[in-house]
Amino acid sequence: CPYFHYHNPISAEYISAVMRRYDWGCMMYYFDKDDPRALTYEASFASRFLTYVSAELPILCSEEYTYMAELVQKYQNGIVVKRSDIKHLATILREADIETYRENASHAKSELNMQAQYSRLNHFLQARI
Repeated sequence: CPYFHYHNPISAEYISAVMRRYDWGCMMYYFDKDDPRALTYEASFASRFLTYVSAELPILCSEEYTYMAELVQKYQNGIVVKRSDIKHLATILREADIETYRENASHAKSELNMQAQYSRLNHFLQARI
């Protein structure tokens, strides 16, 4: 398939460099809202979100992943795709300003990393001890 590439496993130290060769990180899954697992998906946070951010890769995220979709919108580092927009996804991607999404992903990376969040985490933990 010319649009997707499945890669063999890569060591953690090289993953970001390899991922930067691609255009988008994809986090799209559409589920039935009546499914009891729907709440789990809405509130979930996939580690690949941070993997994509670390690689400064723009993210395609389905709106059903509510929390991660909010982060994509907050940092403007990708596109939140509605179920009804799937049939127009090729046009949406062609019209996307991918360089701006990459720049925004770089800004998200500077905020969403352990070094930037350490004092916040430390404060949280100290308040519970």
